[in-house]
Amino acid sequence: MAIPASSLPEPSLRGPAWTRRGVGLVVVAGVTLAAGVWWHEVALVHIALFLVAVLGAAWWLARENLRGVTIERTAPASAFVGEWIPVAVRLRGPSRPAGAWAVELTDELLGSLGEGLAVRSLRPGEVREHTGQTRLRKRGRNPVFRWELSSSFPGGLWKVRQFGWHAMPLTVFPRPVVPIELDDPRSVLDEEDGGLWQPKPDWGGDYLGIRDFQPGDPVKHVHWPASARSQRLVVREFDQRLPASHALFFHSWQPEGARRLPDAFEAALELLTGLVLRCCDEAVPVTLAADFWDWRGVRLNGAAALGETLTLLAAAKWAPSTDLTPLIEKLAEVPPESHVYIVSDTPLRHWQSLLPATSGITVTCLSVGELRRRRAFRSASRHPFGAAS
Repeated sequence: MAIPASSLPEPSLRGPAWTRRGVGLVVVAGVTLAAGVWWHEVALVHIALFLVAVLGAAWWLARENLRGVTIERTAPASAFVGEWIPVAVRLRGPSRPAGAWAVELTDELLGSLGEGLAVRSLRPGEVREHTGQTRLRKRGRNPVFRWELSSSFPGGLWKVRQFGWHAMPLTVFPRPVVPIELDDPRSVLDEEDGGLWQPKPDWGGDYLGIRDFQPGDPVKHVHWPASARSQRLVVREFDQRLPASHALFFHSWQPEGARRLPDAFEAALELLTGLVLRCCDEAVPVTLAADFWDWRGVRLNGAAALGETLTLLAAAKWAPSTDLTPLIEKLAEVPPESHVYIVSDTPLRHWQSLLPATSGITVTCLSVGELRRRRAFRSASRHPFGAAS
């Protein structure tokens, strides 16, 4: 639930409210009092009044039982959507000498409102902890979770509930995914007519070794002695030249009549996040620019810059445009021998043909619609940025 952390409502206290046991005691007290009056039995009247006094004292104890109980929470400082992360929730007893009794806590941070911590007693200042793992479903900063404290002390005669919302100092990055065809960090990928294809390798690179023969490998590169020894065809493998730099561009260009899927922007952000991590793993300079940043370029040159970039992606908001000029201008600024990835939540058929011809750079155009239809995604490797908060 999206509630700004600065405008979270104050915790609400409800109760003491009737329970079945409390209603039953009222019925017993009423019947006993009626019987005592009917038969003129003072003892029955005294018993009925005693039961009413017990119910009143229980009401006062139930109202005061949760006062002063505090909740402390610990979680990593950052995580990816769908990633399992460790969390801990602690109950701290009140400062009054009586402490607290029969306290139950449920917190959405632990995964669902059905999970939580139950303690029979909390001495003054005592801490009880519940640890577990959870996964977050939405990207963003400072996510908000619902919590609830409840107690039926004493004797289950009254029910008291205290509930509210809390914001965690946690940044949730988009789930990183990459096209399956990009598993080889030296591969070059193009998308055309709804299909992915890989150009012929650059055999002018450095010699790496041998590998199994694959369809499309030149016969002249078959290593015949090694093939004879292993009883299978193997070929000499050459390194493809890595690009001098990477550039990642993201746009949400929306021409008139273009059909947009409801979650296309989120899926495109996941693809962009996966490409950011993959390019950083190659240790090649990376520049990122997107329309939701007003095409302001971000340079990734280290772990700190990567963390800041992922934080910006976590807070990104859809910014549709009807002008491709900023993207074309960014393409013109890319230095030669670079590899450019252009990611969009708009189908390729609407914008790929509008891009100018480029020379000296490799351009890969990707949109989530075509990739999702073929289930051509896989989860990318994730970088640990989390720290206890």
